[in-house]
Amino acid sequence: MKLFRYFLALFSVLTVFMFSTCDEDEPDSDLGRAVYDKSGNQYSTIKIGDQVWLKENLRTTLYNNGDPISTTANASTDISAEGSPKYWWIYFDGSDPVGTSVGRLYTWHALNDARGVCPPGFRVPVEDDWIELANFLGGNLFAGGKLKLEGTGIWNAPNSGATNEVNFDALPGGFRQPDGTYVGYGTSALFWTSTSSTVDTAIGFTLSNQNTVLGTATQDKKYGASCRCIEN
Repeated sequence: MKLFRYFLALFSVLTVFMFSTCDEDEPDSDLGRAVYDKSGNQYSTIKIGDQVWLKENLRTTLYNNGDPISTTANASTDISAEGSPKYWWIYFDGSDPVGTSVGRLYTWHALNDARGVCPPGFRVPVEDDWIELANFLGGNLFAGGKLKLEGTGIWNAPNSGATNEVNFDALPGGFRQPDGTYVGYGTSALFWTSTSSTVDTAIGFTLSNQNTVLGTATQDKKYGASCRCIEN
């Protein structure tokens, strides 16, 4: 009888342990799940600290109500004189579009249109979201290296300090200036936030192949830049 009670107690302890372990793991159970934007593009998710991000740059061409996001007939059209342009582009090297795998470039106005661009349950990050990410990764001086995809297959050499240790897979999508000039594919990334600085400028975050810094930049809202959506 004593032996039976011993095994019964042991079974109870093991049962509690197994269920406790499952409860602890539950918050991560949906990571890596497939989510889709309105254009039907599929993305996976990644948890970093208390945040859940898409693992790829946004590449939709539709708002969430099905309306198309505009683009210019000529990829290098000067939009400097336009008031609040809402456009997307693929990085253009002067003769052909390149880098479709790194996502599309959007003006700030397109990303922050009330119709929405991110997959359901996700949004364009605010400045504080990126600050929280940087702090979790040890500060701005080191966070960039931990976010960048390793190697020089897409990033140009030297891609200093790239470890991608949190599997963010940051890619060098470059950016488009309002005058239609494309800059930085392979060497840099510029990610928009939804945070305005002035009527005409907003906050973005930058990465470079030359260092491990996650930089902050105040840019004209007419710039075309990348977007990483974050979970609500």
